[in-house]
Amino acid sequence: MVDRKSENGAVVEAMAKGFHLVAMVRYQGISAAGDWILPSAPEAVWVDKEVSESDPNLDAFHQTNLASLVRDRGIERVMIAGLTTEGAVRATVLGSVREGFETWLVVDAIAEDPATAAEVDRALLEMRTAGVAFGTAGQLATIIKHQPHPTALVVLRLQKEHLPDGSRPIPKVREIANLTGQLIEFGCRQIHRSPEEILA
Repeated sequence: MVDRKSENGAVVEAMAKGFHLVAMVRYQGISAAGDWILPSAPEAVWVDKEVSESDPNLDAFHQTNLASLVRDRGIERVMIAGLTTEGAVRATVLGSVREGFETWLVVDAIAEDPATAAEVDRALLEMRTAGVAFGTAGQLATIIKHQPHPTALVVLRLQKEHLPDGSRPIPKVREIANLTGQLIEFGCRQIHRSPEEILA
């Protein structure tokens, strides 16, 4: 005989795991916004970040609704992926810390121009010093599966301008887009499965 109380408890616990928000951030202004590389997950929301010469701030939390999207869902933990490490990634990671979120960097789902290696090293050190946790997509998938804290994934600037034939090519950007897509699929599947699927 199935213990209905235990079954319901399992459903509640399982449904708490996964991404409570996937936010895809498009930058417009100084950096021309190209077509998005990733297919949008049905649960994803779009955040348009304006950048101009008078306000070149690349922090996706700066003058957008991203912080309220996170807080309104009771989210405590933010994971960040995308482009570029020393630019929008650094700015947004530090912005997440300033907003008071537990902040993780998806280290194998970020990239930069090899010419900026010295700037990248400084950016990574600055983020680590600010208390940001680093993890691979696989490690973070394990965390969201086994630690049911409300979690957001923020994906920055994965746009076609960064592909090898684009205007601002970045090495391995296609691989990073594929890895990020897999992480989104895993995280959304974890939280959006039906009770029947979870208990199967």
